[in-house]
Amino acid sequence: MNGWEQGMKSKIKLSVKKLLMTFIPLFVIIPILIISTFNGIKVKDNQTRNFYDLMSASNGKISNIIADMYNNNKKTIDMLSANDDVVRLKQKPELEASMMKTFNDYIKYHKEVRVIYYGEASKTHHATSGTPAGYDPTIRPWYTKAVQDDGKVVLTDPYEDVVKPGTYVVTFAKTVKDPNTKETLGVIGQDIPLDTITKEISDIKIGSSGYAAVVDQTGTIIAHKDKKLVSKKSKDLKWLDEIIKSKDNSNIVSIDGQKYLTLKSQNTETGWLTITFVPNQELSGKIKSLIIPNIIVGLICAVLGIIISILISKYMISSIYEIMEILKRIGKGDLSVEIECKDNELKEVSMIKEEINIMKTEIVSITDKTIEVSQKLNESAKHFASVTQEVSSSAEEVSGSISQITQGASNQADHLQESLTSSENLGELVDNTLKSAENMEKTSSEANKVIEDSMKLVGDLKNNLEEGFQVNEELIKEAEELNSNSQEIVGIINNIKDIAEQTNLLALNASIEAARAGEYGKGFVVVAEEVRNLAEQSTIFAGEIEIVIGKMKNSVGMVTEKIENTKETNMNTKGNMLTVDNGFVQVEKNIDELKNHINIVVEALKNMNENKKVVITKIEEVAAISEEATAATEEVNAASEEQAANLQDISNSTEDLLLLSEELKKSISFFRRDK
Repeated sequence: MNGWEQGMKSKIKLSVKKLLMTFIPLFVIIPILIISTFNGIKVKDNQTRNFYDLMSASNGKISNIIADMYNNNKKTIDMLSANDDVVRLKQKPELEASMMKTFNDYIKYHKEVRVIYYGEASKTHHATSGTPAGYDPTIRPWYTKAVQDDGKVVLTDPYEDVVKPGTYVVTFAKTVKDPNTKETLGVIGQDIPLDTITKEISDIKIGSSGYAAVVDQTGTIIAHKDKKLVSKKSKDLKWLDEIIKSKDNSNIVSIDGQKYLTLKSQNTETGWLTITFVPNQELSGKIKSLIIPNIIVGLICAVLGIIISILISKYMISSIYEIMEILKRIGKGDLSVEIECKDNELKEVSMIKEEINIMKTEIVSITDKTIEVSQKLNESAKHFASVTQEVSSSAEEVSGSISQITQGASNQADHLQESLTSSENLGELVDNTLKSAENMEKTSSEANKVIEDSMKLVGDLKNNLEEGFQVNEELIKEAEELNSNSQEIVGIINNIKDIAEQTNLLALNASIEAARAGEYGKGFVVVAEEVRNLAEQSTIFAGEIEIVIGKMKNSVGMVTEKIENTKETNMNTKGNMLTVDNGFVQVEKNIDELKNHINIVVEALKNMNENKKVVITKIEEVAAISEEATAATEEVNAASEEQAANLQDISNSTEDLLLLSEELKKSISFFRRDK
């Protein structure tokens, strides 16, 4: 075995091993990876959903606890605010002992309540834990908030207890009313320590290390497993602010470097937020515990796949080597080799050996026939070479004659094309002239229409002038009548002046007679003076009216004069309009004559256009025939030239064929067919 064969054997061996040892494990690993990945995603989703379901259930429990606490304390405050001792305390201060006993008895049996108190509007404070010196209940948040929501139970925001500093509480409070006057007597309240709420929710288990917190509407923590965070606000805690502001109820936040799954829900009664926290590490550990077995199974399957691929590759490579050895002998021309099929080999390998035997038999048959054909081909090629030489010389003579015919047909086609071009130019000139004539006809029609419209407008203007003449005549009559009426008014004013003068004289005489009458005529003096004043005013008014009448007469005169001028101007306009009307009639006649001449020109151009089309059609027919003849001669010329070229190619191919038949004969002698 030489070096090339060893190299090929090594190459094939490595290639088969790579193929089997790569793809068989891949066919095992890839599905396992896909299934493991899918299962991992499903496990992660399911476990995440389970954790959130657990957190949601915990939120529900806490919300129920808060709702129960709220409703119980609300009922207590409603009951205490209606207590008879509390309501009548203002009228009967001696009831304080009985009221405080009721408060203390309630606290004794309700450990979650730290203190109950009643702040009167008179600033007197009653509390089960005692009252600090100078304490004014009316300025406390629980008191002011209850007064604002008069008649309702209010819940305050968390605040530090005054009596017990360091303790944070929330207060349920309500106003106390006089049943008769509805006067606000004070506010009753009870404090619930935030430690009580924390204790209530700390008993709820969420996974292994989860916990819950409660936050009020202001973002203040009112319950948390870490007591140091109670009363802290969201503005001081970044992770809390992030949870509250998030639009989603579920989030992942980082607290002190550790990530937590969070779920929030809001209590409808109090408006408080319940937030549950579960370390993300707990969820990851649960997911890993379920995914790792899948990974181990996948690795075991991959190792088994590699072992199986090694065994299969060894079994297949031995058969491949045997087939390669046989093909090498056939490749060297040894067709006498025999291939035996074994019982213990693969079915596919036996089929390949059988096909190689069939192929070898076919090659032997082909080589025998090829030898026989190559001899006949050699003889035919020699005869064909002499014939193609004679045909080639005849084709050259025919090609020369066709070239002369083609040149003459081409010259005739050029002359016809020039004639067709001239006819088409003439046709375009006729078309343009015809279009111009049609445009002139259209323009004259439009001008005629404009003249008709103008004549109609002139007629309307004449009618308007006639109406103007009538209106002017009526205005002149009205002005004359107004002038006459003004004259009558002047006469009436003169009469008024005369009456005023007479009245003035009578008033003067009356005043003189009244003066003579002495004490009895004083009243008549006053009347006479007033009458005289009226007479003087009448004289003044009459004078003013006379001036106005004079101005009006002047205005009427000016209007009459302008109407006369307008009348004269309208007469001149009427004469000018008659002249314009006659001019329009004459223009209309001239345009009608022009239209008749244009119609004659258009008809002549249309006849010329029809004759032009006939001439162009005839020339085009002759040109087309000439072009077809030219094309036909060119095709014949090209065919003859192509035939000559083909004959030359055939001649060259014949010589090549002779050479090939000799080479084929030598090549066939390479194969050895006998054993």
